[in-house]
Amino acid sequence: MDWTTNELRNSLRSIDERIVESNPRKFNLEAAELTKRKAFITSTRQTVKDMKERMSSPAAASKQVLLGECGAKGPVGQPGLDKYRRLDQQLQNVNSQFIDEQQVQQQLMAEQQDEQLELVSGTIGVLKNMSERIGMELDEQAVMLDDFSHEVDNTQSRLDNVMKKLAKVSRMTSVVRYWSVAWHPLRHSPPFLHPLMLPPVNTKLILTLSPLDWTLLDWTGLDSTGLDLNGLYWTGLD
Repeated sequence: MDWTTNELRNSLRSIDERIVESNPRKFNLEAAELTKRKAFITSTRQTVKDMKERMSSPAAASKQVLLGECGAKGPVGQPGLDKYRRLDQQLQNVNSQFIDEQQVQQQLMAEQQDEQLELVSGTIGVLKNMSERIGMELDEQAVMLDDFSHEVDNTQSRLDNVMKKLAKVSRMTSVVRYWSVAWHPLRHSPPFLHPLMLPPVNTKLILTLSPLDWTLLDWTGLDSTGLDLNGLYWTGLD
């Protein structure tokens, strides 16, 4: 009766261990707890082994003969040894199954990590290509900015030259004066303009007729010298 009770307890314990080992997450088990359970299984296996050795000893066989347990079931101690042998085999099967499941889970985790590493590697490659393109664009823009800066400098230089020329022309035009020759047709013959008596070169001749029938011959010049020729007179007008 005691042996049957112990066997039932061991069987129930084996079933519990199998359920827990097959679903460790369901029972919130960690690696440390699983290690403790494996140690317990090893200890139980050693206990079973010791029990086998005790039952197979001559003293145990003598007790079984005295109690009449051998009968027609076979050799002395054979039924008990078979039951313990089956229990040991079950424990070994449970342990092997647990190890196989753990290996499968570790393999799946390794494959998932490999996939994640491949994704990360691809992302890093894309970022590297983008950074290289951005660097090339920045270099091209730097060259364009340098060219633009040179063009601005050249344009500024040309503009400065033009402004200097305009300032020079402005100073020249600010001192221009008008020359006029007055001549009345009833009193004088048309004026004879001798080249030596004309205003300086590069002056502009303007012929105008006044209301008093005076004909004004205007020049622009840089001189204001007054001359008199046959009743004609030259005046410098500011």
